[in-house]
Amino acid sequence: MILVVRLLDHRGMRYSRTYTLGSVEIRNPRTDTMEEREALRQSAAAFEDERPDDCMRIATIVHDNVTEHEAGRIAEERFDEALDVLGSVAGGLSPMVLLASGLFENLEKRSIHPRTLGQGRQQGPSFWVARERFPQCDWPQFLLTHAKSELAQRLIRSHHWSRKAQGEAGLQLRVLFRWFAMEAVWLLNKNDDIVPRLQWALGFPNGLGAKALSPTFTKRLEEHPTIGAWKSQIETLLADVREFRNNSVHSGFRYQDISRTRLRDFDAITLLACARVQNLAQAAIRAGLSTTNEMFEYLPVLVEMNSHYIDDVHGSVLSSLENPRRGD
Repeated sequence: MILVVRLLDHRGMRYSRTYTLGSVEIRNPRTDTMEEREALRQSAAAFEDERPDDCMRIATIVHDNVTEHEAGRIAEERFDEALDVLGSVAGGLSPMVLLASGLFENLEKRSIHPRTLGQGRQQGPSFWVARERFPQCDWPQFLLTHAKSELAQRLIRSHHWSRKAQGEAGLQLRVLFRWFAMEAVWLLNKNDDIVPRLQWALGFPNGLGAKALSPTFTKRLEEHPTIGAWKSQIETLLADVREFRNNSVHSGFRYQDISRTRLRDFDAITLLACARVQNLAQAAIRAGLSTTNEMFEYLPVLVEMNSHYIDDVHGSVLSSLENPRRGD
């Protein structure tokens, strides 16, 4: 069992005693033990959050047998839900802001340590090395400056949603944002089913287009011993993600309305599919195609033109499906 505590903005609502909201409670700073107060001060210093001694504490206990990183994600989803409800009665007078600072306490080992910048996967700086004396026009510059087609604009919108997914802690929103990113590329009309085209991106050609692939290419693709077993599973999984997307958007489904294990499956498959859908769109634009309909028509050609397609399917997609990560 892991107790997760986070700080709330010091300008927010104040409670003189502990306020309970389901599995979440909001505490006054006076309830801290000396060890908790010191851990929270260290965390606030790391994240540069101000006035940690004046901030209300929001806490929950995660009973699942998970890592601290996963416990932090579960707790953050609970905190967001509680703050959403509190925000509805605050009338906009007090900010309901969850700060990054916090602590983890293993209740079985009785160990406490601060939440720091190094916990979990963190984004960091990247360094672009110029390989030529005169800078060339790279792909982002071309897409934003020269590509004005319908397909290019779709890809730009797709990048918007996939970027939002990168920084999203909640599993449900990560899945939905990636699905929106893929719909931005592939959705032909309001009731269109993009699942068959997503299967192409993941290495599972289907429909009439699959017959347009050369026999040599198809034989090499199907040489992997497990690709046949995964084909129907991937189709079902993607269809379930589509249904979850519709239930979330049209029926107000929340992350609690589906099992966390299934949400992790959705997170994993959309992570694999999204970038590959965008890569297909990029290849189509480079090939001179300007609409999604054209990309669909030439999909077998685009796939077979990709010299890395089979290696990517065998070495990355199928390997990831067979060895899923469960830490996030």
